[in-house]
Amino acid sequence: MSNSEKINVYVYTGLPDEKKDEFVARVKETDPELIISVVGEKLGIAVDQIKSNTRKRDVVEARFIAVSLIMIANPEFTLKKVGEIFNRDHSTIVYARDSFNHLMKTNKVFKDKVALVKQRV
Repeated sequence: MSNSEKINVYVYTGLPDEKKDEFVARVKETDPELIISVVGEKLGIAVDQIKSNTRKRDVVEARFIAVSLIMIANPEFTLKKVGEIFNRDHSTIVYARDSFNHLMKTNKVFKDKVALVKQRV
């Protein structure tokens, strides 16, 4: 198993096993800008805010969701490439991915936000 496959399995924690492959097949190679706009639309946050440097909790959570969904949809993207989309470095993307996974395990409200976005992506 390659590193990108390990990341993908780790990223969508919380989906039942039978739904994982279905979700990945549906979002495979989805345009990152489309994912960001859907996240913004569903969570009521402007795309420019998601890409901004703001640290408001709702914006940061939207950014975590967008980063993780982009990584699922485009497993060939490097951390650096995902970082370029958000004007951030690779270590920030690692933090976003890890925070996403932690919140999926511990925060029901966050998990509900992710489910709402996943319905549309």
